[in-house]
Amino acid sequence: MQRKRPLSEPLPAPQNVTLLVLPGAADLDVSMTLEILRITNSLSNRSAVDVSIMTIDDSPVTLTNGRTLAPTGGADTFKHIDLCLVLSHVNPKPELWTRIQTVIRKLARQSAAMAATDHGPLLLAAAGLLQGKVATCHIDLMVAARETYPEVRWVDRLFVREGAVLTCAGHLAVVDMLLTEIAALMGEDFRSTLAAELVAPPLRVGGASQRDASVRLRASDDLRIQEAIRLMRAHIETPLSVESIAKRVGISQRALELSWRRSLGCSPKRYYMQERINHACSLLLFSNLAINEISYACGFSSSATFSRAFSSFANVTPRDYRLAHGNKIAPLLPVSESHRSEKRRGASQ
Repeated sequence: MQRKRPLSEPLPAPQNVTLLVLPGAADLDVSMTLEILRITNSLSNRSAVDVSIMTIDDSPVTLTNGRTLAPTGGADTFKHIDLCLVLSHVNPKPELWTRIQTVIRKLARQSAAMAATDHGPLLLAAAGLLQGKVATCHIDLMVAARETYPEVRWVDRLFVREGAVLTCAGHLAVVDMLLTEIAALMGEDFRSTLAAELVAPPLRVGGASQRDASVRLRASDDLRIQEAIRLMRAHIETPLSVESIAKRVGISQRALELSWRRSLGCSPKRYYMQERINHACSLLLFSNLAINEISYACGFSSSATFSRAFSSFANVTPRDYRLAHGNKIAPLLPVSESHRSEKRRGASQ
C-alpha cells in the first residue's frame, strides 16, 4: 500500500513526459522509468506527471527480454512536451535510421527538454542535438561514440545535463537521474520521500564515474602503475613504448616490468595490447567503422597486423567477432594459450 506523506513545498503543474521507446530498448530502463513516475504520481496524490509512450511507427516494439510494449500516443498527440526521453539499447536496423532521425528532430522541436539513456545519446548526436555539448552514454558504447561523433565531448559520468539536453548511462543510473530531476521539479523533500519509497541507496551525483576507479585500474595499489594505465588508455591510437611510459611515471623500465608482474600477473606490454584489443572490441561491436579504420584507431599499422594481434587474444578474427557479437553485449574475451603461459611464467618468477 502506498504511504502518503506531507510535503513541505507546493507541487508544480503536471509535466508532460513522452518516452520514445525504440526496438530493442532495455526493459530495465523502460520499467524503472515508468514505475518511478507512477510512484511520483501516487505520492503526490494527483497526476504530477502525464506519461505517454511513443514508438517510431506507432506500432508495438519488442524489448531486450522479448516483452512487447504498445504505444499510448504518437508524435502528433501533443503540441508541447516538457520532457522527451529516448530509450534505446542497441543500434537500430539500418532501414530505420532515417525514420528515427526524423522522429527525434520533430520531438526536439516539440519538447522543452530532450533526454536519452544508454544508446539513446548516440541517436541524439546523430540527429545533431549534441553538437559541441558534453554528454555521456553507456560506458560500453563510449569508445564508439567518441570515434563516430567527435563533435561531442563524451565523458564517463552517470548522467549529464547541459541546458535542455540530458544524457544518461542507462540502467541503474536512470534512478539517480530521475531522482535528481524530480528534486529540481518538486523539491528535495519530495525526492527524499520518493527515494524512501523506492528503498533507493544513497543518491549518486551525475558526475560520478560509471565504474569504480579501482575496478577500472584492476585494483593495483601502486600509484605509478595506475598512472601508467592512464597513459596507456590515453594513447591507444598512437601507442607509447614501455620505456617512454616508465620515464613518464618516474621509474626505470625494468622496475616497472617487475612491479607490473607482481601486481597484475603479466608484462606491461601485454597489458597495453589487451587495452588496445578491448578498445577494438568496443568499435567492432558498436560502431560502423570498417575493420581497417578500427585497426588504425587502435594503433596498428595495418589490418593484417591488427588481425593477428586480435586473434591471439580472442581466438577469432575481428571480422568473425563482429559477425558473432555485433550490436550486443559480448562474452568476455577468452584467455588465449599464450596469455595463460605468460601468466604462469609471471607467477613463477
